[in-house]
Formats: sequence, structure tokens, C-alpha cells
Amino acid sequence: MTNNEPLFSVDGLTVNYYTRLGAVSAVDRVSFGMSKGEILGLVGESGCGKSTLGKALMRMIPPPAVVTAEKYDFDGMDIMQFDQRQLRDFRGRRISMIFQDPMTSLNPVQRVDDHLFEAIQVHEQKIKKPQAMPRVTALIERLGIQKQRLISYPHHLSGGMR
Repeated sequence: MTNNEPLFSVDGLTVNYYTRLGAVSAVDRVSFGMSKGEILGLVGESGCGKSTLGKALMRMIPPPAVVTAEKYDFDGMDIMQFDQRQLRDFRGRRISMIFQDPMTSLNPVQRVDDHLFEAIQVHEQKIKKPQAMPRVTALIERLGIQKQRLISYPHHLSGGMR
């Protein structure tokens, strides 16, 4: 169900990796958009650029890669013009990415509650863990996971829970 109000649009998004042998194009002039309420899934064979495109949309691709776009507008904002502070505020609050293999993103010696608290603290640096715990608990319960799992470590969770 959509209301056809544009959420974002990207035109001509390109990701090039510059090497000593020249440029290698990982994503070449991709254009698409979404309206509020729509869900987008990227499908393709391994190595076709899905993760690179997702990371480019999040502005998470480090040098030597260069991301360019004729237009990248999210809810009326030109994301290509954001500085690092604006990007930190934007990521997680307005846009996020669910990576293919969360086990590569989770610290195996850090409990689930610490991971979730850290994600909140990135956007609200002054918040303390006792203040954030009701939100952490609500988040995990919203996912249908018992709050007792907060003291678990990532390897104790099933793939779907991770």
C-alpha cells in the first residue's frame, strides 16, 4: 500500500574503484525511486553489485571508491551533500541497511543488549544504558524475541534472530 508520495529517488548512481590500473566500475548509472510505504528488495547473482549499491545509498563506501550521482534525493534532502555529522544522524534514524550476514557485524564477545544499546548511543551520545534499556527491551520484543535473549551472545541466537 503506497500513497505515491516520493520518499527517495536516485538517478545515475555510479560507483567506481580507482586502482593503479585505472577505474573499475562496480555500479554503473543506476536509477530508481520509491514512494513512502513501499518496500524494495535487491535480487541478483553473487558479485553483481547489490551490496555495493546498498552501501553507496548509505554513503558507506570508503576510498579508493568514488560514488557519484546525478541526483540522490531522500525526502527532499540531497544526500550527496551531507557531511559526516549529517550522515551519522541520517543513518539509523531515516535509512538503514540489513546486511546479508549479520554475524560479520556482531561482536561475538558482546551481549545482544550491548549491541542494541550501542546502536542507540551512536545517535544519542549522552544516553546512559539504564535510560536506554526500556527501548532496547521494547525493540527486541517488537521483533518477537523474548527479552531474556538480551543477555545472550550472537552465537547463541538462530540465524533468523541475528
